[in-house]
Amino acid sequence: MFKVYTTFDIISEINTQILRCEHSVQILVDENDLFFLSDSLFTLLNKNIEIEIVIVSTVHKKSLKIVNLCKRLVDGGVSVYWFYNTVFHNDELFFAIFDKTFLIERPNPEYITENPEELVRARNSFFKSTLIDADKLKLLSGKISADFVADKTIIKKNESVQLNWNIENAYHVSIEPMIGDVPLIGSKVLKLEEDQRFLLTAINKESSISKIVFIKVFENKDLEFNVSAFDPILNQYIEIESSSLNEGNYGVYLGQTIKISWEINMIGKLYENTIGNLPLVGFHELKIRKDTQLFFTFMTLQNRQIKKLVFHTFDTTQINSKLNIPQGKNDAHNTQATNKPSKKSSTIKNFLAEMYKKINSK
Repeated sequence: MFKVYTTFDIISEINTQILRCEHSVQILVDENDLFFLSDSLFTLLNKNIEIEIVIVSTVHKKSLKIVNLCKRLVDGGVSVYWFYNTVFHNDELFFAIFDKTFLIERPNPEYITENPEELVRARNSFFKSTLIDADKLKLLSGKISADFVADKTIIKKNESVQLNWNIENAYHVSIEPMIGDVPLIGSKVLKLEEDQRFLLTAINKESSISKIVFIKVFENKDLEFNVSAFDPILNQYIEIESSSLNEGNYGVYLGQTIKISWEINMIGKLYENTIGNLPLVGFHELKIRKDTQLFFTFMTLQNRQIKKLVFHTFDTTQINSKLNIPQGKNDAHNTQATNKPSKKSSTIKNFLAEMYKKINSK
């Protein structure tokens, strides 16, 4: 009456014997083996047979693929259990019992008996005790509750962001891309290099729900300003560079008009201590009448950047003396504008550069 068959290829043997059973099937396998048995199990659903399956796994979370397979089995009347046990899984202590009398299992040198009835009854008892420790898979239905948020939605490149989720009344949750299947409650910390859209999907027997979190990633750029000085001879602005030793320090002559321009491709607020609020793209002109310091501040949700511009002034009489021009003959307010390039203009720039060398040497 009782029969035991041992083989290392128990899946092939189960597929062969499963359609011959008449009353009941108890199977203990891992999730990979269950897929190989799925076609035979679906065929068996039409025979109104008691089917109990214990899936042994080394993890608690379930892939969408295994969830969909279990859903079809449970819908067909199969009792499916999830058993977290690394020892059983690693030792491959898998078996199947048909009609409570026919056992198929792998050879076990630690348990040898010549009495088939004793072994079959022992496996039946073992299977029943396993059901107590395993979690029965239930197909939830109804409305799904899903919370999916990030601790920051605007970050700098390579900055960490934490995703948090809390799902109720679902039997499977996944987050794409980069994460995959997740438990119902959890969090994940990621470093992002570019804009990223995360899609959370939760499903149960009757419905599904999706939640989206978008993270904006900005390059780590410092505040940059272009500074130009108005040349009265050329009647136009000429871009000037700051000191190579003291960045943000410029040499200009007394009373010269300076134009500061910028273009900030980030979300935030820009202001200067004396000027006030400024647009993220724009310029500001001012006449330098004394040594001047400007403090520009750019505020974002995550940080604050400050850029200091310093203008050191020199009297125009020094320039006239350097160019050997009589006083008043080349005053910026009395000079006629011209569109023709002037050697004097480049001489002025050279003079300012020379003067600024003195600044750097201080």
